[in-house]
Amino acid sequence: MENSNIEKYVTLLKDMINFAVQPLDCPAKIKKRLKYQKDSDWAFQCHSFDVIEDTELAKANFYKFHLSGPTKYDDDGEKYLRLYGILNAIYLQRQAICKLGTLFQVDDKNKKEKRIKKLQISELRNKIGAHATDYRKESSTVTTSYSINRCSLNMAALIINDEQDRYDLEKLIQEYDFEIEKYFYVIVDTAIKRIFKDSQKDAEQFKNKLHDIYYRRVYLNGKKICIQRYDGV
Repeated sequence: MENSNIEKYVTLLKDMINFAVQPLDCPAKIKKRLKYQKDSDWAFQCHSFDVIEDTELAKANFYKFHLSGPTKYDDDGEKYLRLYGILNAIYLQRQAICKLGTLFQVDDKNKKEKRIKKLQISELRNKIGAHATDYRKESSTVTTSYSINRCSLNMAALIINDEQDRYDLEKLIQEYDFEIEKYFYVIVDTAIKRIFKDSQKDAEQFKNKLHDIYYRRVYLNGKKICIQRYDGV
């Protein structure tokens, strides 16, 4: 199966970093070459890559098997585990990608990330996967509670609080993928400009590779969107 665009961005970033620094380089040299602010940024970068790639495995499994999983048993307990697992895996991936945005000092970082955090997949995770009994909107002082209609675990859309809210989980993840890929494009583009600031030839080499991931077919809200170009966020 072909790697996702997110996996391709991670691979490209790794290739850039391995091109710019050597494994035996001292931390100070790595920090200077990659334009990092702290010696610990290297570890944050490596761990962020791991989290991002781990979540891609989880998402690929969800797209293939959904909440039921690859089991012959119709088990609601497994569906709950898979639901909470995919929601929190996506949350961890979002945090890891945002960390890369910090490391490479993306312009207007907070504005870009605020839009991602407002996606419905984040709202759903907060309502049922993190703050089910103490949920509060950012602009509100009122605390509310949420629970899943168990029967909806077998339906196309999750029902929260007895028909009050409906969430098509697969479409929400597709929406998240679309937005996070746009931000990841900006992160890689920024990294190229920073790391290869003094080497136009190397910058062009990686810019061309970035453009190879520049287009994709997207399915959003059940509709096929033709080739989408990323011109930033």
